[in-house]
Amino acid sequence: MMAISIQQKEFFIRDMGPDDLDEVGSIEQIASAHPWRRSLFQSCFDGGYHCMVGCVGDTVVGFGILSLAASEAHLQNIAVSPSWQGKGYGRELLESIIDQADQLDARVIFLEVSVENSVALSLYIAHGFREIGIRKNYYTTPEGKKNARIMRFDFSKTSGLEVLTKMIRRTD
Repeated sequence: MMAISIQQKEFFIRDMGPDDLDEVGSIEQIASAHPWRRSLFQSCFDGGYHCMVGCVGDTVVGFGILSLAASEAHLQNIAVSPSWQGKGYGRELLESIIDQADQLDARVIFLEVSVENSVALSLYIAHGFREIGIRKNYYTTPEGKKNARIMRFDFSKTSGLEVLTKMIRRTD
């Protein structure tokens, strides 16, 4: 478990437990333009995916879900509650996910992000993810189908050590 102090509140990341699923589902409903159903979170949790939550005190403020097959990781979902955004918690969750994938000996991490989500796109690029393609009509919204950018983090090109070094510098 990693603990850092941001804006005088203790933020930490821990493994998601079954009691977190309702809070995670609630965050997803308000934070995502394409929200998952609670049953999908339950499937990830039951399926052995690497599920984590970011907390301030007893409050779950965000989450991340990572799957792994062979040496390829896939960032399935990551979100921070809108009322807690802008405090660096999303960055910390992403760095923890990258670290976990590295510890699991992943060679790459893939993800999809809406072409309209410029904040997330900037975060991923800043952490070494590169766009490798577009998935047409990937997301279904009330306004219609939306495209997603496919992004890849390659540990052989952007060392996980670089991300860990950034994390260590912030705690010094």
